[in-house]
Amino acid sequence: MSQVKVSVIVPIYNVEEYIEKCVRTLFEQTLDDMEYIFVDDCSPDGSMAVVEKVLADYPHRRHQVKIIRHDENKGVSRSRQDGFDASTGEYVIHCDPDDWVERDMYELMYSKAMADDADIVGCNYVLEYPEKSVAVSQDFSHEGEDAVIAILSGKLHSGLWERMIRRRFITEQNVTFADEITFMEDMLYVMPLHDAAAKVSYVDKALYHYRMRGDSAINMYTKAKYDSVIKVFDQLKDYCRSEACEQQRLKTVASQTLGLITRPETYDPVLWRKATYGVPMEYFGSARHQLSPFLVRNGLDLLNLWVIKLYRKL
Repeated sequence: MSQVKVSVIVPIYNVEEYIEKCVRTLFEQTLDDMEYIFVDDCSPDGSMAVVEKVLADYPHRRHQVKIIRHDENKGVSRSRQDGFDASTGEYVIHCDPDDWVERDMYELMYSKAMADDADIVGCNYVLEYPEKSVAVSQDFSHEGEDAVIAILSGKLHSGLWERMIRRRFITEQNVTFADEITFMEDMLYVMPLHDAAAKVSYVDKALYHYRMRGDSAINMYTKAKYDSVIKVFDQLKDYCRSEACEQQRLKTVASQTLGLITRPETYDPVLWRKATYGVPMEYFGSARHQLSPFLVRNGLDLLNLWVIKLYRKL
């Protein structure tokens, strides 16, 4: 029996309103030799009922579907890892349940992977706002540490949904998802793979549609989110071997942790000082953005809290 060409992993939690469009575009793929792995992370809504309803409309796909059910909510990282552990495809890709894909996305990417014998194949994507769509082009030409710098700087997005990755390559590199990482798990996952990849290829088409939701995890600010961010950037030290890369890592730390001292709801000067130790002040941006870092670094935590609360009222 030949190996499945592509495994697509979909972590599911509280997306009843959006998941039907996602699943239909997956089942309508022009690539036939696929497997679909849905991981129900103890979703409290009717998301899985929607999946089952849509599946009934595509009976020819039923034998290709695997459903993993968690008996408690374990988070996106555990969902992604459990999905990967259950996969058998030559290549693996993830799809977020509130997004959707072009019908030929996986066929085009798999064909490119075969043509170039690539470890990773990327594509462009579309940001789907309620009122507009914005196409985003990617540059997957970076290799090794240059790719690390490109991802850290935001020049290359770190999304798992825009990358089809050879399953054997992931296993050989011993890259896994860490349960304690609940945000930016994609960056921590793809960074070592790009760093080690022998061949990265690219399909110059916008094949993935990323829904911009105001209530999505990327827009939710919590202490747990910042704790995850700090852990990610601490681990990424291992992939910065040059001064240029380390400087970019520190700049990204500065931008990603500023919310700890500029948002009253997540205010934690002690954690912020620990996370940004050694980050030059100029990495925080303009003079306005350096105000809170300056106050907190000089022990004026209460004054800074008063300032940011006043700023919110203005």
